[in-house]
Amino acid sequence: MWTEYITTPEKAEYMLFPRFMAAAEVAWTPAALKSYDAFLPRMGQQFARLDAKKINYRVPEPLGLDSASVVKQGNKTVLTLRTLVPGSQIRYTLDGKMPDETTELYTKPFTVPQSRQITVRAVTVAPNGRKSPPTELLIK
Repeated sequence: MWTEYITTPEKAEYMLFPRFMAAAEVAWTPAALKSYDAFLPRMGQQFARLDAKKINYRVPEPLGLDSASVVKQGNKTVLTLRTLVPGSQIRYTLDGKMPDETTELYTKPFTVPQSRQITVRAVTVAPNGRKSPPTELLIK
């Protein structure tokens, strides 16, 4: 990692983790056994270890706000979100505002009408209270 603009050890940890563990997975796993879908649950198990060691890692965004995950049913869009961090919450907004611990809690797939343009934003709130960067999807 080039650290010319990284001024603290905490910022360096944030930039390295969990990327460092993903790079190790790529380097150590034989080509015939590499599977992103198999890797994700193993990665999820590592966040508690990082917390226990007080490592300042980047909390991953919720998955599901991408065009490949969206399901259109008639004049509605169905959104199914998931998180990589066990025990975490997903918080979201439908009004374009930034989500936080006080906004709507995701508990099950939800539908959004396609009658108007809506910006869906979501964050992962880890068990330790840290949040992911927001992710968003514009539904037209």
